[in-house]
Amino acid sequence: MTQTGTIDAIRVRHSGDVQHKVIEGTYRVLGEAERTLAAPQDWSTLWLNHEEADILADAAHVLRFGDNEGETTTPIKAQQLLIPRRHDDRANDLWTIWNVVQENAIKGGLRGVGRDDLGRPRV
Repeated sequence: MTQTGTIDAIRVRHSGDVQHKVIEGTYRVLGEAERTLAAPQDWSTLWLNHEEADILADAAHVLRFGDNEGETTTPIKAQQLLIPRRHDDRANDLWTIWNVVQENAIKGGLRGVGRDDLGRPRV
């Protein structure tokens, strides 16, 4: 998991000591990869209580469904993002909860009941 989706990028100009530059760049990318791959291990040791999980879900809800002012009009509630789809995803560590919230926000399939302009329920 990285912020940009790219661990690292190296550009090597094909002049001078190219072999040394490629080797140096390779070690740099490997170092970044090791650091990035450590995140799941680190995050899986951090336990979240219900309040902290709710805060994470609220933030993800605004990011996924909010407008520029952070207002959400979707009938889908933030707590729905915390519902695991698989039995193995029922854990309280940050890594598992993060992945459950991310999957629910991206994959979709969540249902909510809203109201139209006349107050009638709409699924």
